[in-house]
Amino acid sequence: MTLPDLSGMTANAFVLQQATSLRIAVLTESYPTEVNGVAMTPGRLVEALRRRSHHAQLIHPR
Repeated sequence: MTLPDLSGMTANAFVLQQATSLRIAVLTESYPTEVNGVAMTPGRLVEALRRRSHHAQLIHPR
């Protein structure tokens, strides 16, 4: 068994490199067109998760 070359790599970078993407569903009943912090937060959370290469889905009422 050979170990990966960790020279010049921070612990966080190594963990991120080894991480797998998650499938995440966020459910909310408060979503824009309402304009308040509670309605905006789920969308921001999903976008942040997607930027980190996770498969995030937002489920909300019409």
